[in-house]
Amino acid sequence: MENHIPVKKEMSAYTYLFVCPTWGGGTWSRMRNIIVDGDKDKALEEAKKIARETSGSDKCEVKILQKFYVSMRMGEGYPDMLKFQDN
Repeated sequence: MENHIPVKKEMSAYTYLFVCPTWGGGTWSRMRNIIVDGDKDKALEEAKKIARETSGSDKCEVKILQKFYVSMRMGEGYPDMLKFQDN
């Protein structure tokens, strides 16, 4: 079987901040990182989705703070990975 997985891949990682209103009139905020295979707009879209799911609010303010580049390369495969072969 031929392996079609790229040997090396560069992706973008973003640090973002979200601030969401709470039911008591305050705010709840978190700073997180996200890795996406796309641009800043894709990262912002995903970050907003995570903020909604995490906070339960659809009125969160989300800001992208920093972009990083992440390079990945294939490492060692383990026996359990062989269970996921294409038929």
